[in-house]
Amino acid sequence: KDEELVRQLIEQVEEKNRQMEQKQNELDAAVREKSTMEAEMRQQLGTVQRERESLLHALEEERREKAAVCHEKQRENAILEQEKATLQQQVESLRQNVRQSNERQQELEERLDATVAATEELRHVLRQSEEVLNIPSRDI
Repeated sequence: KDEELVRQLIEQVEEKNRQMEQKQNELDAAVREKSTMEAEMRQQLGTVQRERESLLHALEEERREKAAVCHEKQRENAILEQEKATLQQQVESLRQNVRQSNERQQELEERLDATVAATEELRHVLRQSEEVLNIPSRDI
């Protein structure tokens, strides 16, 4: 009877270990995915900033060269408005990426909470095993 109880407890512990390993693998994959997404976002932000600086520099040069011609000023203003709209779209896209990253982070935190809960459950099973068998968990 005690052997059957020990066998059942060992099976429970092994199953919990498998579940914990699976959850850890999922969490690791999610963390890698989040890191990749953050790296892509940083790269996109750097590209946008470099493009913006480059465009603003080019526009400033053009403005100095053609400041005397009113028609050119109007054309340049139209170009600036178009680029501003493009930059605003890019900024909105980056904001959306940040929101998605935050949602993903929330999901990861929820998974982490579930993993912590499962760990506590496993600890409880181990404590029960220790009590029933009078064997410290390190000897199981």
